[in-house]
Amino acid sequence: MKQIGIYFILKYFIFFLISAIIDQNFSIFRIDQIKKIEDFFFYFWIILFFPILNFIVFSLLIYFSFKLKKAFKIIFNIIFIILEIFIFIYFTSQKITLDYQIILLFTISVVMFYFLFKNKIFINLNEN
Repeated sequence: MKQIGIYFILKYFIFFLISAIIDQNFSIFRIDQIKKIEDFFFYFWIILFFPILNFIVFSLLIYFSFKLKKAFKIIFNIIFIILEIFIFIYFTSQKITLDYQIILLFTISVVMFYFLFKNKIFINLNEN
């Protein structure tokens, strides 16, 4: 479960960092401008909303997906990543569009998922 939490937090941190570099807007990382409790709540809401929401919604699904047999692990986790992207689109977009942020988030999700969980998916494929 610890790896799943690291996956969500690190993924969104990398996503926000790359998005800030592309947009040349680093205001989201200006912690020194937090003066009141409202500022802290806003910062907390913007930065940690998606990692916490996804951890609550998907952590048990990911955990139990590793107990599935053979190719079902891969299929189930691909569906999980796509579902997570749709939730991100639902909360951040007025309409469903395929912009650079969606492609970036999908790419980061797949790469991070592979590097953090490859032992749980691919090594166990030979055993089941």
